[in-house]
Amino acid sequence: MRQSSCRAKFAEAARIEESLALHYAALGQLDKANLHRYSALSLWAQAGNFYQAISLGDELLASADLIERLRQRVQFYVQTLRLRRARWQEELGLELAA
Repeated sequence: MRQSSCRAKFAEAARIEESLALHYAALGQLDKANLHRYSALSLWAQAGNFYQAISLGDELLASADLIERLRQRVQFYVQTLRLRRARWQEELGLELAA
């Protein structure tokens, strides 16, 4: 119960960060918008929604206006999430096969 409550709070915070990203993008403040997108990516991962986190990371990486330092952080984070997801899927497959 406690873990699902924490995940719900992380998901709520991720949605807030996504809203802030849209707000700053509408104002033309793309650096701030991208920072909030990165924060949302991290929060989705902490909420356990790896699909949403990786998807948001891929969107960020496709953005031409992403500063290089943040691009490197996003690339590393998304790569780490993909590796963890693959490992968990493999472990789940082994458990189901047993």
